[in-house]
Amino acid sequence: MPTRPEGSPWWILHLRGVHLERGDGSGSEDHPAEGASDPILVDALGDPVVAAWTSPAGSQRWYVIPDGTSWENVLGWLVHRALPEYVPDVLRRARSPYFVDPDRQSVGEQTARQALDDLEAQYADEKRQLERTLREAKEKAEPVRYGLLHGSGSELVNAVAQVLADAGMHAVDPDEQLGGTKSADLLVSAEGVSARLVEVKGVSGPAQEHLVGYLQGIWRPGRSCGRTSRSPTVC
Repeated sequence: MPTRPEGSPWWILHLRGVHLERGDGSGSEDHPAEGASDPILVDALGDPVVAAWTSPAGSQRWYVIPDGTSWENVLGWLVHRALPEYVPDVLRRARSPYFVDPDRQSVGEQTARQALDDLEAQYADEKRQLERTLREAKEKAEPVRYGLLHGSGSELVNAVAQVLADAGMHAVDPDEQLGGTKSADLLVSAEGVSARLVEVKGVSGPAQEHLVGYLQGIWRPGRSCGRTSRSPTVC
């Protein structure tokens, strides 16, 4: 956590019973856990670090928070979130300015609050949509990214073909059109540009001249191969 003080301990909360040993040595007693623990804040692994314990009868509700937490944050959360939700009568009896009674609000207050609630709901809905769009885009891009960085053979060729297609070019496997496996990896064409044979090799360092020999078909003298580190060689 970015706001976690350096050197602070890590912890998680679990509800468990108590094992007691009798002082006279006559035995021990096991007391199972009572009540229920509801997580309020969880860590990246899903373990609770802040929780609320409710007694079996439901008459008590205790909040368990990390030691050293700012009391201003705790009290602010209690006043603004916990008390209005669980014991709103306390704020009413104390005539707290934080208590909101819809029956005693003006039309202007109700309209503004409703607009604020609608805005928060709209934000939550748009956030879910954007998260879904990001997840779908990542699922689509990850195979291409992995193929370019770590792939070899057909996996690398398919990744290069997808990148060329996303750039508006048309890339096909010439073996499917010409037959056999002696041609280059891809036949690439674009509007207004003649087709080019592309040989893809996942090697590190500068492209080697002998890679030109992998190309079969029309070759124009003076043309060379270009490559940057950790990128496919395209001739």
